[in-house]
Amino acid sequence: MTEYYQKIRSVDIQKVAEYLGIAVTKWNKAICPFHDDKDPSLSFKNNRYRCFGCGSKGSTIDLVMEVLKMDIPNAAAWIASRFGIPIPDRKNSRPFAFTTQKVSPTLPSPAAAGKSSGGVKVETQYFEVYETFMSLLAENSGEKWVKQRGFPEGLAVTYSIRSIYSPTLVVAALREKFSEDILLSSGVLAVPKDKGAPYLNWGTGWIMLPIRGVGENEGRIVFLQGRNPLPEGKPRFKEISGGFQRPLFWTNAAKEIPEGEDLILVEGIPDALAAEYLGYPAVAILGVEALSDAIIRSLLPWRIKLAADMDSAGRIFSVAAAERFEEMGRFATIMELPSDAKDWNDLLKQTLNIC
Repeated sequence: MTEYYQKIRSVDIQKVAEYLGIAVTKWNKAICPFHDDKDPSLSFKNNRYRCFGCGSKGSTIDLVMEVLKMDIPNAAAWIASRFGIPIPDRKNSRPFAFTTQKVSPTLPSPAAAGKSSGGVKVETQYFEVYETFMSLLAENSGEKWVKQRGFPEGLAVTYSIRSIYSPTLVVAALREKFSEDILLSSGVLAVPKDKGAPYLNWGTGWIMLPIRGVGENEGRIVFLQGRNPLPEGKPRFKEISGGFQRPLFWTNAAKEIPEGEDLILVEGIPDALAAEYLGYPAVAILGVEALSDAIIRSLLPWRIKLAADMDSAGRIFSVAAAERFEEMGRFATIMELPSDAKDWNDLLKQTLNIC
């Protein structure tokens, strides 16, 4: 049992915070959920949290206990179920299954509300920065990437998928409209390690995929994901969000699906676009760790079909996610792709005979 709790406490506390709907900034801070916090005063360091406003502090287990009002065993089990840690002495339970409080689906998605589920107000002034940045990229510059993935002509324009060709010119144009402070705080510019001149966060050839808000932020660019153009390049992604956790990506087809109908949940924007092209209305999480409780609550009005990648990590995620939906009073079914398709984009390529 000691080893079990050691594993629980070693889980990345910032990932635990994201699951709890606490939006952590790139400075490892967040709005404290334990008092009326106006500026981020909750700090994360050495895998512990501490609030410099109210004095609350502790480990990963303490954080879950305080936020969800659980005792130690249930808080530990809550963490274990989300990070694939076996729960000892639960012989009759299914993998990743445990019982906790039911949560009613009252929280909207972060992109819909203009706020993160952790109570951090989305920096709406950044939306204009993101939109201006995307407008500086050629409208058809993402067509090559789209074609390579088997998507139909025109999809890059429909979803504003674009590529960066001249970072220097983009930075110069952005500086004409915005101050350096807002370009840095929004994440569009970054500072090199040697503290030299700020530069564009993404380089030549990076593919930019914007996520637009829904609800009161309908149509606004609330999030930017940059994808490395090199197949083995690192990092694979660079994302900026204006201070809130990664939202769902809604395909146009998914936005039109009435509540109560089937909705496919996949990993990653390309898979959502591929599923849409194959006739399935899909939404995408930006990595399995991005499936927060707030996002699950936002999906409860639909019949969710979990269609993750077909590798072992995807299967583990699907089982765990199905359990989490059940905890919140809804059943989500697991949808398996053909055995020779590793993900939705691969299935699309096979369907269209694209190597």
